[in-house]
Amino acid sequence: MMISQYPSGSLLAWKPNSIVGHFICWMTKSDYSHVGLLWRFHGRYYVLEAIWNGGVRIRLLKEDLPVYVLPTNIKWTDDVEECAVRKLGRMYHFLDALRVGLNMNPHIYDSEICSHYVANILHKAGMNIPDDKPLRPDDVVNFVLNHNGDKIEMITSIESRKGIKGFWDTFKN
Repeated sequence: MMISQYPSGSLLAWKPNSIVGHFICWMTKSDYSHVGLLWRFHGRYYVLEAIWNGGVRIRLLKEDLPVYVLPTNIKWTDDVEECAVRKLGRMYHFLDALRVGLNMNPHIYDSEICSHYVANILHKAGMNIPDDKPLRPDDVVNFVLNHNGDKIEMITSIESRKGIKGFWDTFKN
């Protein structure tokens, strides 16, 4: 499959490619160091995520490939999208991530970490994923794998936007 076959709300998961990522995997005894959600908007593919040096943000998916994609089979409604976007700019607190690594409740600060941000959105969309206990990236991946029948695919490139014109494309010669 290609990324174009996955709807908004599909789970995105990364294996470590940095010292921080390897530390996260070592600390949590996990294969995945980070999770986010796919957001399709005007023919482009974005990541909704919470990261340690930027908080909750949106970025183009093509900026960080390869990525593993898992269908969640959730219904991406306006309410779910609003829940995801409303948290943009919320800070990430390293101590919350450390607490999750130690299997402790992360919610001592008004902040987000990747696994809890994703779990909260999936929970809002009706998925029965727990969002009130420590969840590591692997916990979210394993929950979705069990929910979707072990479907996972690695994406290494994003296809071009053939046939999809943006507003500014209209003015190009």
